[in-house]
Amino acid sequence: MEVEAQFSVSLRLCNHSKPVFLDRIVFQGELDTEMTLYSSATVKPRFYRMPVTGDPVAFASLFAHNIPQIRLIRAIAHLFGLYFYTDESTKTVCVEPRFTFLTHENETDWTAKIDPEQEIILEEWGADRHRIESYRYRPGDAAVDRVNAWWGTVYGSWEANVENRFAAPDSHTITNPLFTATKDETDSLASAPHASMIVAGDRENKASLNFPAKIVRYLCLKNLPDGETWGWPGYGRQYPLVMFHSAGEDWYTLCFEDIGGQLGLKNYHLDRYRQINSGKKLTVYLHLRPGDLEQILHPNSLNRNFRGSFVFHIRGEKIRARLLEISGYRPDSTQSARCVFSVEL
Repeated sequence: MEVEAQFSVSLRLCNHSKPVFLDRIVFQGELDTEMTLYSSATVKPRFYRMPVTGDPVAFASLFAHNIPQIRLIRAIAHLFGLYFYTDESTKTVCVEPRFTFLTHENETDWTAKIDPEQEIILEEWGADRHRIESYRYRPGDAAVDRVNAWWGTVYGSWEANVENRFAAPDSHTITNPLFTATKDETDSLASAPHASMIVAGDRENKASLNFPAKIVRYLCLKNLPDGETWGWPGYGRQYPLVMFHSAGEDWYTLCFEDIGGQLGLKNYHLDRYRQINSGKKLTVYLHLRPGDLEQILHPNSLNRNFRGSFVFHIRGEKIRARLLEISGYRPDSTQSARCVFSVEL
């Protein structure tokens, strides 16, 4: 009988004076199983990057994607619509979703700072946008690509509609710069067929460990049904449940779209599209003093800073807006600075 077998051993150095002997081979953890190699047997070494029993494992070796830190931050911000602010005085970094980062708790009235000699412009948002803006994960995951090809869809994506009549009549894709979507499956482990495991890598190219970075959620150590074990070496009755989308007892999803009544990541972006579709863009010139900028740049307990609201009384109407941009400001000049606000109606 001719048998072809593959064995993985821990990392070691070998040469002509220090050979490696495979003189103790263990099958499925059973020490009393024997195998005899005859002189006609051939051995061909294959070197893999994957860790095996006895190899040291560290975060750096498993997360070897050569990713700059700023790229990781931008990828996470893209998913959850995060806003960042660094307070240099306290060395504190604030990270929050847009709908909690921006507050309506207090208002600062800047009506008296308006330059009456300059034009006040109130216009619609969205003229520089596309009619349909699609949020997607990065392509390149083999399992997700197969699902997309089978169903003719893009797994985990969401399309936002821009209602401005001047928006470009085409579509635009906003792709995550780092992460791919992830599928999970059962029946992938013989000793625990009910265990749900994420699919990583390409089944058509098993020798390669290269696959795009993924973002998933650790749920718990889940109990396996009777008669199933997690396998060698511990043969435990629990396994780490890590998923991208869960339709079980603890519903959650990392898809942009809503699935099965579970809110997707699109809900971190809806507030901004409400602004685009129903809000206005206000451009006004203001006479600002150094104290005004210091007040808005440094958070305080009153929230009278760029996170709060600004009020203008224009032609008898009260306008509440959020500061987006200040340009042309010079502390040594009496000229007004151009300021752009978002007006939420």
